[in-house]
Amino acid sequence: FSHNMEYMTEKAIEFIQQTDDSPFFLYFNPTVPHSSGNVMEALTDFSCRQTSAGTLSSDPQVKGMTDENTSCEQYRQTVIDRATGATDNNKVGSIWVDDAIGALLTALEDSDQLENTFFLFQMDHGQEGKGTLWEPGSRLAQFVRYPNGNFEPNTEFNGMVSTIDIAATILDYAGVDTSDIYDMDGISWRKAVERGLDETKWNSNRCLFHEIDFDRSIRCGCYKYMELDPNGNTYSRGSRRYGLDVDTEVLFDLCINEGIYDITNNAETNDIKNDLPSKVAELKQELQCHLEKTKADRTVMDFEICGPSYVFEEEEEEEEEGGGGGIAICFSGETTVQVKEKGSIKMRELQIGDQVLVE
Repeated sequence: FSHNMEYMTEKAIEFIQQTDDSPFFLYFNPTVPHSSGNVMEALTDFSCRQTSAGTLSSDPQVKGMTDENTSCEQYRQTVIDRATGATDNNKVGSIWVDDAIGALLTALEDSDQLENTFFLFQMDHGQEGKGTLWEPGSRLAQFVRYPNGNFEPNTEFNGMVSTIDIAATILDYAGVDTSDIYDMDGISWRKAVERGLDETKWNSNRCLFHEIDFDRSIRCGCYKYMELDPNGNTYSRGSRRYGLDVDTEVLFDLCINEGIYDITNNAETNDIKNDLPSKVAELKQELQCHLEKTKADRTVMDFEICGPSYVFEEEEEEEEEGGGGGIAICFSGETTVQVKEKGSIKMRELQIGDQVLVE
């Protein structure tokens, strides 16, 4: 057997239909377009009936893919035809996955559960920077559909979020309070999205940690610090493949235009660690905090998050209704700003958690 999206989708739909309107959690993990098997070969050289559970006696029945009027062979030919001559895994596989996701949404709609289902779709890693800690590898696409959520279609939130926030956010929408049960590694972004929170306000109170092999990174607001193994993929691919500024220690300012993320990926071409040694020391300390709390042989179970974590306060909710007040923001540059308890300082001198007073 090989990739078999029809079989996977049929089993997922069977699970949905068996829930009988009860709350459920479904984790659907397509194997395409992953290179664990050639997608075109799966479509042409294998049958829908060849599965990991053995050989089926009939084709899987999936509305929108295979059904009583469309055989597996006929459906798979439509995938190939829609690729318009392309044969690579990404192109062909994306069409196959898209059909499967459409079939799941149809199944939810047919069972009158679509409007009350939190549907999240995301990649497992960035495409261009796979296997590295560079931004094209750390950042990935994430889409959410939830009609019962208090946000409009096509809403965008560009604040820093992580995969560890998914559980916290879903439980938040489900009305489940975990505070007396266990600590969550992530935080819910529900209120931030629903209230249209400024991403700079969110980001300045957030640190995210990433690692792969012996490479480590921390991003707090605009600043990203990395410690790299010279024999690792992040180091070797950085200059050779991506033309980025590489060293065993690097610091980047990922923002432009007063705290807005630089989507061009040019920010990682300019290592500024020598210009901001205090920022390096600060982020290095937070990174070490995280490593100590997550190492396998630790004897003390400390689940407090290293660095700041955004918390909505009752006072803040009142400020959002009435206006005014101080907010925490992370900027870069030489502009002088007023900071609570510090007075006038340069934006580049801001520390994690500083509260910039904004009129």
